[in-house]
Amino acid sequence: MCRGQTTSLSSSTGCSHLEEVQIRAESLAAGLRSRVSLNLVEDQDAAEHMARYLTWAAQAPKVPKAPKGKRSPEAPERSRLRTGATSGVAVAAEVLGQAMVAMSTMQDRFDRLNVAFQDLERNGGMASAFNGERPVAVDSAARASEATVQAAECCYAALKSLPASTVWVELPDPVSTADALEAAAAILKAGRLQLAELEAFQVVTLNRIQAQAQSTYRGPDFPLSPFKTMALTEFPCGPKLCSASGTYLWSEARGLLKAFANGHKIDREFGASILSEVFHVFDDLIDGLARILEELICLESETDSMCPALLGAAQVQKDLLEWKLTLLDDEISQTRQCKLIEFVEVVLAVGDALQAAVQQLRRRRRQVVEGMKASIEIKAAMMPATESEGQQPQLFAD
Repeated sequence: MCRGQTTSLSSSTGCSHLEEVQIRAESLAAGLRSRVSLNLVEDQDAAEHMARYLTWAAQAPKVPKAPKGKRSPEAPERSRLRTGATSGVAVAAEVLGQAMVAMSTMQDRFDRLNVAFQDLERNGGMASAFNGERPVAVDSAARASEATVQAAECCYAALKSLPASTVWVELPDPVSTADALEAAAAILKAGRLQLAELEAFQVVTLNRIQAQAQSTYRGPDFPLSPFKTMALTEFPCGPKLCSASGTYLWSEARGLLKAFANGHKIDREFGASILSEVFHVFDDLIDGLARILEELICLESETDSMCPALLGAAQVQKDLLEWKLTLLDDEISQTRQCKLIEFVEVVLAVGDALQAAVQQLRRRRRQVVEGMKASIEIKAAMMPATESEGQQPQLFAD
């Protein structure tokens, strides 16, 4: 086990500021949605104006009352506080401005993460840290930065719609401002969580690279553990290993099938032996594909348990056995030879489909397993450290 230090997790001060702005935007949006209705006013325009005025005025800062018979020393300051709808609109403008500043801070941090991820990808560190796979998080920082920019533009548009003064102007719609505030709060909330995850992901990546650099080199003569022995389903480049029964590899069996189909004259015994070997190769491919599919179903519930390649391979195996018996028992007419050649083409197509399915599912399994491991390490990196270990979270990587 290698223990790595985290060095780039989110600043608690910065995150708390983002959370404060988010909470303030949510609170103000809720207040603006608490619209006052005036059903007794017959003039609809006047009723709308009064409702907007009262809604905005309700958002004005509360001015504490001075005790009776005693003038508060803060009275001169309170007297300068704005009251009414103008003060409520000013509060909304202040919160929208704070949200824009917070989004700018978030965007800057996302951009820095994106640059760091791209550097790691260019120098090969990202691929080495995740077994050759490209994590989805590599592009997440850039997408989050773009989303933050778009949200900031909407926030700026809402801010520009607020009048500098409410004298002799139509008051803005509180609901529209509430929509902008809620959108700003949502992007701040999502951004805080994503920043924490991406910065923890950066730490996980750096710790994995460091762990690999510190690991001892295993020479070619070093005895491998029996658990490290590759099976057919473990090989990254397709079924290249001999099966337990000693049959041909699929690549070799495919070449023999092509040679058999292209021959001028069919050798019955040679053809029967080839079909027998292909039958066993299909056994290995089907067994490997079924195991990978079963593992994927256990790892992720959305994996489809039905694999068309398995169904097609089962029928081909049945036909292979029938053609093998036919070659051993009977003379082959010209018509039957043509049908046999057509069947060989079907075998080649199904075999290629099986091999492709094995490779695809194997790659998917590696991605799922790697994603689960990374998720566990990211959560560990985001956990606060114990007092004895300081304030920085610790990450344990194999």
